[in-house]
Amino acid sequence: MSASEQDRVQAIYDEFAKSYDDHYASAEFQEEDLALFRILSPWIRGKVLDLGCGTGLTLSYNDISKDDYLGVDPSAGMLAKLEAKFPGYRTVNSTFEQWN
Repeated sequence: MSASEQDRVQAIYDEFAKSYDDHYASAEFQEEDLALFRILSPWIRGKVLDLGCGTGLTLSYNDISKDDYLGVDPSAGMLAKLEAKFPGYRTVNSTFEQWN
């Protein structure tokens, strides 16, 4: 993805971050999340690198200590929501490809 395409995608997600949690708060989406994390949660233990962490869905469904979590997302808007909901958790504003 070119830099200009990445900037465009980030801008879209920064804007969507404003309503993201409200949009996905419906019972239908919560049922999907519960089903997903019934499968994934047994595997989420120890150190967690949450790529594309968004607003913190993984943290919403799992008991992960602040010391064991790192969330990476290219959207500053999404990370701001995560940080407001889960203060003190470490995050990095970057794409996976650009992060080092």
